Amino acid sequence: MIEAHPDEPQGANLVGVGDTLLMDASAPRTIFAMAEHVDSIIPVDVGEFAKAEGAVRCKSVIFETSER
Repeated sequence: MIEAHPDEPQGANLVGVGDTLLMDASAPRTIFAMAEHVDSIIPVDVGEFAKAEGAVRCKSVIFETSER
């Protein structure tokens, strides 16, 4: 288990897209910790959404596709 830095609880709110993680850019220490285990991380600025208590996962739509 990888824990978010104690000063960055928003760092635990992330979305996986394939082999890539979308993470809150305001959690650099948590991103650094995850980078040791994940090849691709995209920091996302969600500052304006955070003011309304939104986070990365709140703005995601999860769907599955079938391979043909």
